[in-house]
Formats: sequence, C-alpha cells, structure tokens
Amino acid sequence: MPAIVGDLDTEVTLFLSPHLPELATIDEASVVRILSVRLGGEEAARGVLSTYRGARPEATPYELLARIMSAAAFGVETQRAARTLGHSGGGRAWTDRITWRTPVDGGDLMSPHELDVALTFGNVDVVVGVNGGGSGARELARTIKSLWVSFARTGDLSAESGIAWPECDAGGQPVLVLDPAPRVRDDLDVAELDTLAKFLQPGVGLLSLAGE
Repeated sequence: MPAIVGDLDTEVTLFLSPHLPELATIDEASVVRILSVRLGGEEAARGVLSTYRGARPEATPYELLARIMSAAAFGVETQRAARTLGHSGGGRAWTDRITWRTPVDGGDLMSPHELDVALTFGNVDVVVGVNGGGSGARELARTIKSLWVSFARTGDLSAESGIAWPECDAGGQPVLVLDPAPRVRDDLDVAELDTLAKFLQPGVGLLSLAGE
C-alpha cells in the first residue's frame, strides 16, 4: 500500500509548552541531564547531543533538546516505518517533515505536534492558537492539501503539485521539507536519527524524558 510517512521538526514542544519559559533559556549541561534519563546515561546523552550540535551549530540548547526529544518520540519511528515500507516491505513510501515555525508563543513552539492537522485539512482558522492564522500557515496549508489530493487521486505526488518528490528506496530516504518554500532533502537527519536510535531505552516515556 503506498503511504506518506511524515513528522514535524519539534513535535514535543506542544507537550513541553507549560515549561517553555524555563526551557527556552537552558544550557547544554541541563540538556545532557534531561537526555540522560531517556538515553541510558550521561555518556550517551553527550554523544547524541554532539551529533545534533555538529549538524546544527547555530541552534540554541533549547532547540537541540526539542529536536532530540522529538526524534526520540516520533522521528526514529517515522524513519523506521518509511524504511520498512519503502526499502524492504515491497511497498512505496514518501516521507515529509514540516519545518515551518508557528509564530505562536513568540516562536518558541517552533513546529509542534498537531500543527499539521489543520494545515492538512485546511482548517487554519479553527486552530489559530497553534498556527497563528497568518499568511505563512495558509500558504503551507494550500501546498499540503495539493499534495494529499494529488496522492489520493493519482498516486503520483508530483503530477498535480509540481513538486518533484522522490519515493524512498534502497538508495536513500529523500524527505520533502514542508514550509512555504518546499524542497527535497536527501537523507535528512539520517545520521542523527541512526545515532539516537542506538541509545533509546525502552519503556521510558516522554514525560520522563522531560525530567518529570
């Protein structure tokens, strides 16, 4: 069965929103402490943080924490599902990631979980508390709807949207980066996700990762 498998850049910020004032100013030592709970110790946490820091040297400690936590909760499984469907499952799979950042909460929510729902179904005005209701959200909603309709109607994600979006195969996992200027990135964050997957500890939930 052909499938679109996607996630968002910083999904966990929705769940962390009650703690945003303090998290937005944390340092890397605090990031290591928080990640140690989920990754089985300080050494693993430092290694994962170093990998993510190397890929995004300009990111704040808070953004790196949000990215790593989001990858732990969603991104690793998104990657695994796409690989299973598109590489070894005999099916076809396309992957995407919403990186557009909502202006809500001064931008600290970045790309939270559930941001995609209203964008996909065109209900931007219903959830302005998440997407801000501005022109950026509306433009992205038009793009996403076009892709999904094209996929449902023809099975071809490129035909009606005009966006060349390759499917996953044994040669790689191209990801459609969804913001107002959509573009395809080859193997987006694959090294980071593979590194993180090695250290994830089973049975430790999202709130434990947040240090609660």
